[in-house]
Amino acid sequence: MVQNRCKEYRMEKRIIMLHKVYDIELPYEELGFKTPDKKATITTYIKEMYPDYQDPFNRPLVIICPGGGYDHHSPREGESMAIKMLDLGYNAVVLRYSLAPYVYPTQVYEAAYTVKWVRDHAKEWDVNPDRIILAGFSAGGHLAACLGTMWSGDMVASFAKNIWDVIRNM
Repeated sequence: MVQNRCKEYRMEKRIIMLHKVYDIELPYEELGFKTPDKKATITTYIKEMYPDYQDPFNRPLVIICPGGGYDHHSPREGESMAIKMLDLGYNAVVLRYSLAPYVYPTQVYEAAYTVKWVRDHAKEWDVNPDRIILAGFSAGGHLAACLGTMWSGDMVASFAKNIWDVIRNM
């Protein structure tokens, strides 16, 4: 699942940030969608932890959804925002969701998957699973608002209930 685009930023021989790109592996066909030609991805920007020197921070994490009219991802609304969040004390991930011709609700499912995926990695990354923020710009803001208002609705609730069984059996 981890692509070969993995970086560790180092300072004085210490890792200071975990930066990896993960493919989103959803069973699109079973959900009734065509599998995207280009996979949606999650890119991590996770600060180093120092367990020998300090107690865990339990940092909040921001999931960033760049804008771009659902036709591209704005480069200035992804990594630069994640780096700024690191500077402010947050861990961050950038969700590069599926683009046109793939349409609603594909991206909502990818955002829901990302929230679950971050929660599954919370302890490993020193993230407080109850302090996950979904932020977006333009189309990414629309996506964040959709998940924020639909997360308990029938569509997303049934997805959340069934998707993990489907993924486990892949």
